[in-house]
Amino acid sequence: MAAPPPPVPRTRPLGVTILAILTILAGIGLLLVGLLLIALGGLIGVLGAPMFGLLPAVIGGLVLLVGILLLVSGFGLLKLRMWAWWLAVISFVLAAVSSILSSSYIAAGIEVLLVVYLILVRKHFA
Repeated sequence: MAAPPPPVPRTRPLGVTILAILTILAGIGLLLVGLLLIALGGLIGVLGAPMFGLLPAVIGGLVLLVGILLLVSGFGLLKLRMWAWWLAVISFVLAAVSSILSSSYIAAGIEVLLVVYLILVRKHFA
């Protein structure tokens, strides 16, 4: 009996690579913005207005969290991980809803197209 053929290595589509890199870059940007907002909130608090410093610090913490999630998702997309596919789809759907609510219809359209693209390339993820 002959041995079974070796499994075919998965290939990463160019679009997934580009999307992963852009997701990583967005994550880095949001990480920096989140840290800046936290620092701004701390500075305002130190200058004697702790209640006014709380809002930028809380928003900064949320932005920091989103940045970390995007970084993780981007690196997972590069490795073709299924959990990263789900994380990216959920992120883009939430971003599309947010864009629609803020009347940014072009951004919402782009995010919907990204979800459609991810659905089309899902077979490459494991």
